[in-house]
Amino acid sequence: MFAPDIIRATDHWGDLKNRPASGRGAGEQRFQAWLSDPTSTVPLRRPHVGEGPNPVPHRRILASILGVSPSFFQSDTPHGPRRTAAVDRLAAAGRTRPGLLADLVEVSRPDGTRGPWHDALGSRELWLEQVTLRNACYVFTAALSMMRDSELRQITKDAVADYYGSPAVKSTKQKLDPALPVKHWWITPPVARALETAARLSQHETLTFATVTGKRTGDGFASIAAIVDLINHMNRWRHISGLELIPPGKVTPHMFRRTMAMLTRDVPGAEIAVGMQLKHVATRALANRVTSSYMDNDPSWARQLDKSITERRFERLTELFDADTDGHAIGFGPGADRMRETFAAVRAQAEQLRATNQARRGDVRVEHDLLRRTRISIRFGKLNHCTMNDNDPTGAKCLEDAIVPDGHRGPLLDRCQPGRCANSIIAPAHIPIWSAEQSSLHHLLDTDKLAPNHRRRIEAELKEVDRVLDRHHP
Repeated sequence: MFAPDIIRATDHWGDLKNRPASGRGAGEQRFQAWLSDPTSTVPLRRPHVGEGPNPVPHRRILASILGVSPSFFQSDTPHGPRRTAAVDRLAAAGRTRPGLLADLVEVSRPDGTRGPWHDALGSRELWLEQVTLRNACYVFTAALSMMRDSELRQITKDAVADYYGSPAVKSTKQKLDPALPVKHWWITPPVARALETAARLSQHETLTFATVTGKRTGDGFASIAAIVDLINHMNRWRHISGLELIPPGKVTPHMFRRTMAMLTRDVPGAEIAVGMQLKHVATRALANRVTSSYMDNDPSWARQLDKSITERRFERLTELFDADTDGHAIGFGPGADRMRETFAAVRAQAEQLRATNQARRGDVRVEHDLLRRTRISIRFGKLNHCTMNDNDPTGAKCLEDAIVPDGHRGPLLDRCQPGRCANSIIAPAHIPIWSAEQSSLHHLLDTDKLAPNHRRRIEAELKEVDRVLDRHHP
C-alpha cells in the first residue's frame, strides 16, 4: 500500500540531489516566487530534542526543492533569519506537507483520525522506509513461496519468469544437493510484484534482497535482522501509519516455510487467519514440493497455528453477531437464515441467565462468552461465507458428484457455487464484488466479434452472478 509512495519519493529525492544549485541572486528570485505561489507547501520533519512535540519545517529539503545551497537558510547569514521567518509563517498558516511528497496515501489511525501514512517523509525517514519495504517484500515472499532462506537470498533481479504458463521465481537450490541446480518455485502475481519492488530498491548489481543504499559493501542484508527490524518499525509508528499491532514473539524465515507447509497439507485451499482466500496460493505452494515429513504437524506449532486461526475467526463471528443484534443485515440465503436463528438462540440464552441473576445485565460479554461456546461452523471468504458443517455436509453443492480425497474434511472451495449452495452466505460486503463482476460481464458481451462459444460461456457466468444479486435485491 505504501510502496508506490516510497518509490516516488525515492525518485523525487534522487532528482533533487542531482539538481545543480543556483547562484545567490537566482536563488532569492526562486524563493520569492515560491513564497508568492499559493500552491506552495512547506515540507515538514520530525522535531529534534528541544524543538517540541510537533513536526517543524525541513529547510534542507526545501533548499533542494528551490535548487539552492543548504546555507540559504542559515541564521549566521545576512538573509537567513528573514527567509526562515517567512517559511515559519507559511507553516503556521497550515500550508505544509509531510516531507518530500504532498499526496501520500491516507490511512485510518488507531485514535480515530485520518491522515497521511507518514508525518514527515524526509531523506533519513525515506531510507528507513526503503529498508522496511524491502524487509516486508522479503517476509511476503518467504511466507507465500515456501523457499528456504538461503534460496531467497540467492534470488537475482531477473529471477521472475514464466514457467509452464505460470509465474515463477528461479533461484539456486541449496539444501542436500551438492550440484546446486537452478530450480523454479511457482508464485502468485502479488509475490512477483513484491520481488519486483525489492529489486527496484536493491543497490546490488544482481541480488534482489540487498542493501538499499550504495554505502555498504556486500549484499548488506541479514534476514533475521530484517524480520526483527520490520516488526519493530511497524509497531513503533503504527499510531501514524494505521497498521495493526504485531504481537511480540520470535519470528524466523524457517517459521514461514514450516507454517505454509503445514497449511498446504492440512487445509489446502482453506483460509489463513487474516480471512483472505488463498486457495490459489496454496495450490502454488503445493506444487513447490517439500518432503512429507516436513509437512507433518508439529504439536506445539499446530496448537499455536490453530489458536491464531480460531481467534481470528471468532473475532469476525463476533462482528456478525453484533451486527445482527443491532438489526443490520448480515447476509442472505439459507446459511444466513440458520446463522440468524443461532444468534437469536444465543441472545435468548443470555437473557435467561440474566433473568435468573446468573449474569450481569447490560454486559455484552455474556453473549460473546455463550457465542464462543456455541459450535458454529463458518468459513469467511471474499465472495461468500460458507457455513457447511463438516460432520453433516447436507446441501453442500461443492461435494455433489465430487471425488473427495481420502482424509479430506470440509468443503471443496474450488467447486464452490455461492449462488446455489444452501450453506452459502452472501454478506453486504460481498455485493460490490459481485456487482463489479456483473458490469464486467455485460461489458464483455457488448464486445463485437465475440466467438459464439465464448459468448455462451460469458452468458452462463452472468446468469450465476444475476442469481446472486437477484437474491440480494428480490
